[in-house]
Order: sequence, then C-alpha cells, then structure tokens
Amino acid sequence: MSLSEIKREIQNPGFVFEKKHCGLISHNDGLNEGCVLNFRKTGSVLKI
Repeated sequence: MSLSEIKREIQNPGFVFEKKHCGLISHNDGLNEGCVLNFRKTGSVLKI
C-alpha cells in the first residue's frame, strides 16, 4: 500500500492530512527509515 493510498483511507473517515515527517524512526527496539503522517480530526465525520 502506498503512502497516498494510506492518506486517502485515513482522510475519508473525518481526518485531514497536516504533515509528513520522514527519517530515522525508533520502533521495536531499533531504528528504521520511514515516514510519520500527521492528521487532524475535522468537524464533520463522513460515514462509510
């Protein structure tokens, strides 16, 4: 699944994309290259 597909899935239920941070991420006792996507909840929620 691509980042754009993930963004689209999260935005549909009432969240709006704000920022993307990429670099070294500490996860499961290790460092991994990756991205963190930040979303903000919108006022109205679209039910699917």
